[in-house]
Amino acid sequence: MLVVEHMKSILETMRIHFKQKRVFDLFQSHVASNLEMPGRHTISNTICFKGGENKDWCREYRLFSTSHWDAQGCMDSILQEALKELPVMSFIPVGIDLTSLRKHGKRIPFSSYQLDPLSPPFCKGLMWGQRFLHASLLIPMHEYNLPARGIPIKLEIAPFVKKPGKKATDEDWEKYKQERKLRNANIQAMKLVRKLSDSCNKEKRFLMIGDGGFCNRHCFESLPEKVDLLTRCRKDAKLCYQNKVGRSFYSSDKFTPEEIRQNPDIAYQKTRAFYGGDWQEIEYKDIQNVYWQRGAQKRLLRLIVIKPIPYRKTGSGYDNYRDPCYLLTTDFNSNISELVQSYFNRIEIEQNHRDLKNNLGLGQAQVWSETAVERHPQMIMIAYSTLLLSILRAFGPTRNAELYLPPPKWYRGRLRPTIEDMKRRVRQELTSYPIWREYYGIHVPWERVTPNLVA
Repeated sequence: MLVVEHMKSILETMRIHFKQKRVFDLFQSHVASNLEMPGRHTISNTICFKGGENKDWCREYRLFSTSHWDAQGCMDSILQEALKELPVMSFIPVGIDLTSLRKHGKRIPFSSYQLDPLSPPFCKGLMWGQRFLHASLLIPMHEYNLPARGIPIKLEIAPFVKKPGKKATDEDWEKYKQERKLRNANIQAMKLVRKLSDSCNKEKRFLMIGDGGFCNRHCFESLPEKVDLLTRCRKDAKLCYQNKVGRSFYSSDKFTPEEIRQNPDIAYQKTRAFYGGDWQEIEYKDIQNVYWQRGAQKRLLRLIVIKPIPYRKTGSGYDNYRDPCYLLTTDFNSNISELVQSYFNRIEIEQNHRDLKNNLGLGQAQVWSETAVERHPQMIMIAYSTLLLSILRAFGPTRNAELYLPPPKWYRGRLRPTIEDMKRRVRQELTSYPIWREYYGIHVPWERVTPNLVA
């Protein structure tokens, strides 16, 4: 089957979330156009790419502002389709992270000043933008000697609470403090994971994999049922065991993950994990039944200390070492190798961030409706996930030179296709089969729209 045919079958599962067929057809048209059009991925450019510059544009903008369709239901359909590609595992690995989209209009809903992630660490800067919560299903591909593939399954806006002005009363400040507790990013992350758990099979547990920003009391206290947390922790976190003598619950003998790493009495154990493009031997220490009084209170935790992994910048160079890794998890049932590998796979959510922003223009659309501000990025996410799943089902996870267009001369050999490989393949199929251009609502000759992209 062609990639565009797999795209059609995946998008058809979302038809039930649209009240009108014409709205669904318009949605499909935007999904296909955003995957293939050059330039900025704004709504106006999408309209011109499809050949509708001389038609009424209102219905195109209303798709994201007032049309009746359920974006959450569409993302649930993506989740169900992605779970079909997940191999047999004891849990469902989901990476979660916060991402920011730059904006320029000061009156765009849910936008505010926040830390610029591209600023240097020695001089933190500010940016005006919107904050989103992003969750990706991490599908292992190590049987093909490939890194895991992240499939985005949720994208929800997580705005900052607006701070009261200079003339605010004491009641306004009290309300602001209450809203900050209720709309905290960690609380919203737990709500998102709860939605994922509710829309999935109850028999399997979710493993939420996050960075150090999710290692706090909010996440550990409000962790949903049948959901475990695996997150990186600080090296100076004060941990302890349960007190066996006396009335105090926590032992007075505190220790830190760094002290566990440096303790010669606790021997390292070994396992294998796919990391840095190859299988490597990982040395770790597994400490169970510990407590974190300030962060998790009486919830039992499991500490995993991973020894620094050596690497070389050149084949004949000397060994460099990465920083040690300290993990805290509530999962006591899974194998240590699965937990370590799942955390290494979490880097794929950063790859998804880069593809969505650089290749699919996430956040470039200038929309002002509160509904459209959230819906348009979700549509971009759905298009990206649909493309990943379609390529995976049509050609598998490896990059076969016969199935994709020849790469540029400077292109180094890679084992799996990039997002540009996938887009060129879909563009090739749309060029060869005009019936699919008509199906996806691209009513303009392809050669006139993209004269330099067909070859």
